[in-house]
Amino acid sequence: MTNDQPASPAPDATASTLLALARALYPHDGLPDGPYERAVALLAADAAASAERSALVAAGAADAATALGDPAAASLEARTAWLEAQEDGPFFAFVRERICYHLYDDREVWQLLGYPGPSYALGGYLHRGFDELPWLPEPRVEEAAEPLVEIGPLGASAASDATASTGVGVTA
Repeated sequence: MTNDQPASPAPDATASTLLALARALYPHDGLPDGPYERAVALLAADAAASAERSALVAAGAADAATALGDPAAASLEARTAWLEAQEDGPFFAFVRERICYHLYDDREVWQLLGYPGPSYALGGYLHRGFDELPWLPEPRVEEAAEPLVEIGPLGASAASDATASTGVGVTA
């Protein structure tokens, strides 16, 4: 198979291993299996785009299964320790990046984590609760005791200099 031919999707054993590793990489007790399963399926599709990546994922999943037995039955500590041992390798880098991207791009995860979604279509967060973060303490606002020195607006001589040099009038 050449690099431009897509590879077949991940087999069930590989998907099961990747699911167990995804839960160890990004553990959230309140998240159901659905978002993790979708993230693993999308990771498998990403890997299938290239024979090299597909082989990398299959080999990494096989290594995990060899080291952990059944990764889904292995403890979180065992999966985490195995992942820490792999963190400098290409398998870890690819899986971590793709699972992170696909998991946190899932709308079900947004809802469960309390993220309202992107705001650009609604005009941003400025008037939509950008400061509604109930988990942050109230800010301490203190006024300065000394009087503030006014720096602007531009004085008349500065305004005329600006108009002469740019041709644009400055109003105060």
